[in-house]
Amino acid sequence: MLDRINHTVETTPEGRRYTIEGKDYILDSVTTNLRVVNKPELNDWRVKHGREESNRLRDEGGEIGTMVHQAGLRLFKGEGYGSFEWSLLGYPTDKDERVRNAVCALDLLRRERPLSPGDAELFVWSEMYRFAGTLDKVEVYKDYADIYDWKTSERIYTTTWLQLAAYAIAFRECYGIPVRRIYPVRLDRGPANERSVKYEAEVFKEGEDIDKAFTAYIYAQELGRYVKSEGGRY
Repeated sequence: MLDRINHTVETTPEGRRYTIEGKDYILDSVTTNLRVVNKPELNDWRVKHGREESNRLRDEGGEIGTMVHQAGLRLFKGEGYGSFEWSLLGYPTDKDERVRNAVCALDLLRRERPLSPGDAELFVWSEMYRFAGTLDKVEVYKDYADIYDWKTSERIYTTTWLQLAAYAIAFRECYGIPVRRIYPVRLDRGPANERSVKYEAEVFKEGEDIDKAFTAYIYAQELGRYVKSEGGRY
C-alpha cells in the first residue's frame, strides 16, 4: 500500500482545485486543465439532443460515474455489497440497472486481471508542472506500475490519453516508480432495463507514447492558462 498525500480539494464552477499540505499554492486538476480542448464528438452530441436534454443527460451521466467510482473504491477496499446496498445502486430509480451493470463490469475486470486490493482513488500531483488529480487504480509491481482509469461514457475520448499520461508523470514524481502502461477502461452501463456485464480494457499506451501524450497535455495546460490570463474562459 502506498502512503497517501495529505491534501484538500475544492470544487468550483471552474473545476476542482487542490491544496497540498505544507504548500502555499493551489493546483488545478488535470481534467479541469483539459476542458480547453475542443471535443467535436460532444459538440455534435449536444446539437443532436439540444441544450436542455444534453444538460440533463450530462448531469445524469455524471451521477452514474460518481456512483461507479465510489463503488469501485469500496470493491478495492475488499468490501462487498449486500442485497439492500446493491438495491441502492439503482439510479435514478431502483429499477435502473446502469450503475449496477458498470459496477459488475468493474468487479469482473478486478477478478480477471486480477487487480490487487488497495491503491484505488489515489491522489497525485506534480510540483514541477503544477497540476494534480486522482487516479482510479494503480497496480504496483516490483520495478514499475500500471495505471487504470474507469470511464462510463459511450467511448474513450482522445483527451483521456492526455489525462492518464499526466497522472503517470505525477505518480512517478510522487512515488519514484516509473509507469509501464496506462489503461483507460470503458465500463459498459448497458440499457436501463437490462442487466449486462461488459468492459473494454485491451488498449493501452506505454513508453514513448505516454511521453507524447504528456507533451500534448502540457500544450493544453499552457493554452488554458494563457486563455485565462487574457480574461477568457472555456
